[in-house]
Amino acid sequence: MISKAKLVLFTLIYLLGGSIFLHFFYLKDWNHSIFEIAFNFGDVVENIIKHNKFEGKYADNIDIDFRAHRLPAIPYFIAYLSIIFGTQKILFVTLLKNLIFSLLWIPFLHEGINKRNIKPIFKVIIAGFLLSFPQLFLHGLQIDLEEAYIIPILAYYWFLVTNDKPFTKWQQAYFIVLPSLLFFSKNTFLYIIPILSVIILITDRKKTKFIIASLLLLVISAFSLASFNQKNSGKFTLKYSLEWFNIYKGNNERTAKLYPKYSLDILDFEDYYKIPYSIKNEWEFNELFKEKTVTYFENHQKEIVELLPTKILTIWFDIRPNGIFPGFEKNLTTPLKILGMAYMLVFRLLQWFCLVYLFLLLLGKNRKYHASLSLKYISLIGLYFIPYTIAFGFERHLLPVIIPTLLTLIKIMEDRQASRN
Repeated sequence: MISKAKLVLFTLIYLLGGSIFLHFFYLKDWNHSIFEIAFNFGDVVENIIKHNKFEGKYADNIDIDFRAHRLPAIPYFIAYLSIIFGTQKILFVTLLKNLIFSLLWIPFLHEGINKRNIKPIFKVIIAGFLLSFPQLFLHGLQIDLEEAYIIPILAYYWFLVTNDKPFTKWQQAYFIVLPSLLFFSKNTFLYIIPILSVIILITDRKKTKFIIASLLLLVISAFSLASFNQKNSGKFTLKYSLEWFNIYKGNNERTAKLYPKYSLDILDFEDYYKIPYSIKNEWEFNELFKEKTVTYFENHQKEIVELLPTKILTIWFDIRPNGIFPGFEKNLTTPLKILGMAYMLVFRLLQWFCLVYLFLLLLGKNRKYHASLSLKYISLIGLYFIPYTIAFGFERHLLPVIIPTLLTLIKIMEDRQASRN
């Protein structure tokens, strides 16, 4: 085990040095403005800073102002970092973001790997695999991807979920707060966290009062989001106004020809959707695509069934990079992409080892002893993957469950070692 001081220094070098490398040499956008960041964040951040309003466009060919198409936490976080520190340069705001998130990376690496009761060589291998994972490095340190926020939050939360030892005061606080941070990063956690919490309540009674506190905070967070949506978009809801649009994007006549190799955003640029002039606001937009989705499911059941194996393969098994635009096919075979596939292969093997091993433990004689970890991990993977299987998902969407898989592997190793002693 290395000292915590050395680990802190190493982690800061990884996060901050990695951010500089990423924006100088890989993305080459170090001098760009945060108003230019992708995934509908840039224009929302600009409107927050310049006009004090949460609003943005989805695409140039969709003439609707969206005010509930993104969870507000990440855009406001980026905007206030910019305001407080007086910079709009993407590199400096990214450095600030990753410095703040070191408050999760450091305890996760120290408590989740460095202090664990496994052989030192295994700690080195797991930490080295994690920190050199190309996709985690390239996506996890960015500023405009939801996954870049979910990865460290879910990593430390998962360590706490699977930790059998009594919590310290700081760990108690993290355990209560992190579920709400996950929800504010991606609203699918609004149903993942309660279901997972019920499993923890049943199988891990020591955490009961902390689970109840975390759920109460989650209820307050959910009410706050619904109130924000009502004030901002006129509807008291936890839904986002691109919900059915994204489901339809993964279930239409063109999906099978594009997915998963090509980005479904191609359909945006081709003006495939042809929004009627009668659609005046984002909730009418959402309702339109709900109707289109239902109609497609009713009339194209054969195509849906035929595409389902591809969706399952992509989300549950695939190791290939995907989601490119036409003309960039050569990018799929670069040395970096090939290296990434090798890492994804290892992750998939570990993912399925953990799933199968833990499922078999549920069938064994000591199922009560193993039920907690088994049900937690199987539920996490299932609940996280199912929405992407129904709609669509690409490689980057899978990244948040890589670290929980490694932590689950460590817990399996600890339990096996304890059973031999």
